[in-house]
Amino acid sequence: MSPVIEIKKDQNGKEMVVITFEDGKEIITNITPAGDLKLMAFNTAFELKHSGTESILIKLK
Repeated sequence: MSPVIEIKKDQNGKEMVVITFEDGKEIITNITPAGDLKLMAFNTAFELKHSGTESILIKLK
């Protein structure tokens, strides 16, 4: 899979990073004003509260 990475704007004009794979699946990320990370991967939403250094691993099958 070779993904396409783009910076897009949502309905409210906020920038987000969208990673689109050849099969049409997307990973969408954005940062809240409080510095928290919001991530939607394959219609599953994750929210990480900023507390220093965080990491997340998404395994693609």
